[in-house]
Amino acid sequence: MSAVALTISRASTVCLKSLLLIFLTGWVSASVVGFEFLRWDDDISVTRNPLIGEEMTWSLFSEIISADQAMRFKPAHWLIGRMIFQTSGLDPSIWHSLLWLYSGRYGAD
Repeated sequence: MSAVALTISRASTVCLKSLLLIFLTGWVSASVVGFEFLRWDDDISVTRNPLIGEEMTWSLFSEIISADQAMRFKPAHWLIGRMIFQTSGLDPSIWHSLLWLYSGRYGAD
């Protein structure tokens, strides 16, 4: 088998494994979409998070970029959360759908 064919074969195997992991992660966690918010961490991350619900200002944007809430740096998450909040408010199914999509994506890593 040539080196090119071997590389293509390995790439195909990795893609198939990734797709399988995405499918399995999605299948296992799909029921979360119907859940309500919890008092475990949803208040910190969503329902009482000023980075999501307050009116956008330069000061708030600066805080989003430097925030250490939830013990990790995630400005993209806060900005996407703000967009969801602006369009659908605090509908748990929308928020949990976003996290469900995240889990499928991270299942492939």
